[in-house]
Amino acid sequence: MDRIVNQTIDIPLGDADWLLFKLSGSQLELGRKVKQVSSGSYLAIVPKTWRRDEERAGNAPTTAEPVFLDGYLAHFFELDDVASTCIAFRDDHDTPIVIGSPGAEFRLVDHEIHDARERLGPLFGVSPPGIRIENGHWSDVGTIVVGQEGSGRQRWRMSFEPKADQVQQELPHEVLERKAGWYFLRFYDSSDTLIDSLDFRFVHGLKAISIPTAGPAPSTDGHVAQTVEIVHDAGYRVTPLDRKYPGLKVEEGTGKTILTMPPTAECDRTRWLIHPPNGDGKEVEFTILIERLWWALSTGNREPSQWGDRCARLTPEDFTAASGRAIWLRFPKPRWANNILAGFARERAREFPVKVTDRVVSIPLRDFSGAQELDDRAHEHKLKVWLETGQDTHEVIIGILPVQEDDGGLDLASIAAHRLATVLTKLRRAAHGPARRVIKEVRSHYRRAPRSRPDRNADFVKEGLCLIAVLMEEVPEPLLCPRLSDYWKRNVRLARREFPDRAREIAKSLKE
Repeated sequence: MDRIVNQTIDIPLGDADWLLFKLSGSQLELGRKVKQVSSGSYLAIVPKTWRRDEERAGNAPTTAEPVFLDGYLAHFFELDDVASTCIAFRDDHDTPIVIGSPGAEFRLVDHEIHDARERLGPLFGVSPPGIRIENGHWSDVGTIVVGQEGSGRQRWRMSFEPKADQVQQELPHEVLERKAGWYFLRFYDSSDTLIDSLDFRFVHGLKAISIPTAGPAPSTDGHVAQTVEIVHDAGYRVTPLDRKYPGLKVEEGTGKTILTMPPTAECDRTRWLIHPPNGDGKEVEFTILIERLWWALSTGNREPSQWGDRCARLTPEDFTAASGRAIWLRFPKPRWANNILAGFARERAREFPVKVTDRVVSIPLRDFSGAQELDDRAHEHKLKVWLETGQDTHEVIIGILPVQEDDGGLDLASIAAHRLATVLTKLRRAAHGPARRVIKEVRSHYRRAPRSRPDRNADFVKEGLCLIAVLMEEVPEPLLCPRLSDYWKRNVRLARREFPDRAREIAKSLKE
């Protein structure tokens, strides 16, 4: 029911019980009803009892939304050659349903200039693109319409008929005469039914955009500034689209514009306009993306507001089971990383899932609470991530667990009581006779957090370290010592030196 005019609107669904629209526009705010699919953004309106078939269609870029039709939901699809290749559902009987038959696919070729702007179509320079057809024939296409994309009435457009005997169709000369603009292409069959639609951008005086191809991982000194060259004819100007970027430098030269991108996360993705000379044509938007990886150490589930490129300095407390600390990773764009592994060693690394729409991933440090490196404070340990991007794997050090400084004394407060309790449990399994009994007794003095303050376990830590020191000296159990890391060996040695009386008492109890 239309609430404005108070009358019912009939939407013909036919026998299929679904509607399919191909989306266009910079915000995907426009849609045209289609029956066939190729590539691009689509909206499918289906019964709310249907669910997306993720095995065939991939993960959804966003959640389904209600629409004006009662009992129906709108699902969004981004079709490409990798993540999603079809529009597929399962109905309330779990029957598979594929929407939209594969149709002819139209490709724009020649003089493409790659940038990172999405949803505006590819960018072409020097001359307008040619059009090729795949999985179809030009004889099946009745009319091609080319026109100026965007808002406003009386926008320029014209139509032409393809030449069936040519492999590649050329656009009318009027497109070249207009110098620059954002355009649409619509393909209709002989009965004026829409087959497909495409967007593209064209700038006659644009020759190249040279973007550095340095790896995404920073050096030990962090990221460095990157230089981008935009090569164009004289008279063309390049300006920021909507705001100034701090630290970014623009140098205008003869036949080119040079952009110096500072090593900041805010300047990884920048939006620009290129203006033709003398007001010929419309300015055209393009986007520069410098692919750099950033990260930040944070507490809680909120995404950090500041990003860095230096190793985070970590402490054992960051890795406790109750810790809320996490290292967040920031990618250059969604779908950039196929897989993420994190850990101190590749063979023991943990995998962290990446959603197709996410640019950030959180790595909770508590997930590594059992890592053996936490018990070895005599050596420095590096927390790393391994990122798979296409055919490449990038290894990046994101955190450092430094060596515990040996000041000659024992700091009971710095020793994690729960880790000592774990060590005692392992030693008890390997012990026999009185040793097993004494270990169990000392282990029972440990008090779990949060019922007790950390200082409530100080006596337990002292007693546990002394016990291990005595076991290393007096128990004929060759498996004990190899089970201990250098970190624990150092601390039990200091405890034996600082608490000799308690060590003698424990040694006596082992002989009873």
